Amino acid sequence: MTGLIDISPSLRVGMGVFPGDAVFSVSQTFTIGPNCPVNVASFAMSTHCGAHVDAPLHYDSSGASVDMLDLSDFIGPARVIDARGNDPLCAFEEIASALDGAPTRLLFKLMDRGDQLSWPTGFRTLAPETVERLRYSDCRESCAGRRSTRRLRVDRAAVEAQGP
Repeated sequence: MTGLIDISPSLRVGMGVFPGDAVFSVSQTFTIGPNCPVNVASFAMSTHCGAHVDAPLHYDSSGASVDMLDLSDFIGPARVIDARGNDPLCAFEEIASALDGAPTRLLFKLMDRGDQLSWPTGFRTLAPETVERLRYSDCRESCAGRRSTRRLRVDRAAVEAQGP
């Protein structure tokens, strides 16, 4: 398959956000009328609305900000891995066979599509050990020498496990 495939969920008023975070909102700034030739709107939202990138700075006070990331890491061949399951954490062994021959960009389907107007609870995520093995590529034996993952995307709220 060639070309770009947009996997971004739609932004919309009322969409679920992390409890206490800024909601997505839209307001009309200008409206076509006798004294105005155009319609113009503005929007406001948290940086965590919809599809987004958590830059290293999100988790590390000395990490790189999003504007310092290499755009080429986000564009290119990717593999979608169905990692749905009943356990709250997805172990590396559950996905290892899907990594054979995979490119360095991985997209994980961890849950069935839920209600986009509410924040998910009880969601599945990658186990911390899984993320570390993908990051540092110490999966040589089971992944046929696969290079470390450049970008990882999940179809849910966050890569990290849900807190109490």
